[in-house]
Amino acid sequence: MYGNGSSTVPETDLAKTIYAALQFYPTKDFVIELNGKYAGMDGSGTWTTAGQLFLGYRNDKASAGAQYYINVNETGTPWMGLSLFGDVALAEKWSLFLRTDMLFDGTYKSNGASIQYLPFDDSADSNYMLVVGVDFNPVGTVHISPNFEAIFNVGGNTGHDYVPRLTAFWSF
Repeated sequence: MYGNGSSTVPETDLAKTIYAALQFYPTKDFVIELNGKYAGMDGSGTWTTAGQLFLGYRNDKASAGAQYYINVNETGTPWMGLSLFGDVALAEKWSLFLRTDMLFDGTYKSNGASIQYLPFDDSADSNYMLVVGVDFNPVGTVHISPNFEAIFNVGGNTGHDYVPRLTAFWSF
């Protein structure tokens, strides 16, 4: 696919992005996806390229997945990480979910990236995020999920961060 690459906002530059994805289903419950993008074809000298490998499994009672990703920009410094996630049904209207993200080798700081609502330490050697919670589905499209988030900054100047949350979701 070839596009503007400006997400859901109006285009403000001439840069274009090329996207590609390949999916393979070895069984009806398992998917393997390899995808990537190259962005910044505007002649300015700034660019980024990204790739990821996704593995996913799902059945009637549980699902699990893993995603490895790498981003590289014009500085040549890679930004790499791994996400692991899953959920399992506990009862008819209840499930347990878990997600962990690992940003390797100080890669969060290497791209000058910033995620305002995640207190990652730019000076850390690596950053980890863990989210665990339960999902309650009282009626069709309504979900209420008490959950807990922990941020671990390994080898940095700051400690860890722990955040209890209550998430409500309604699809209409």
